[in-house]
Amino acid sequence: FSASGILTFKNSESIRETFSKMPTDRIVIETDAPFCAPVPYRGKTCEPVMVIETAKFLAQIKNLQIEDLEKILLENTKKLYPMIKL
Repeated sequence: FSASGILTFKNSESIRETFSKMPTDRIVIETDAPFCAPVPYRGKTCEPVMVIETAKFLAQIKNLQIEDLEKILLENTKKLYPMIKL
């Protein structure tokens, strides 16, 4: 399952609840560029650098340190795309 900037939107409580219950080994993250920029960039053109805001939000939802979430997301990405050498 992929978390995008929509996760940070005020009216996305049901999405946040879903991600809070989801096993961490099933989650990746995406920018959804050029649409759906995360808060605090909402309304602007989404750029890949903004994905950190989604990651911070996801870390809060999962009650994880951002560094721990980063490691989890990297491992999940490697599993999802085994041909990519990260």
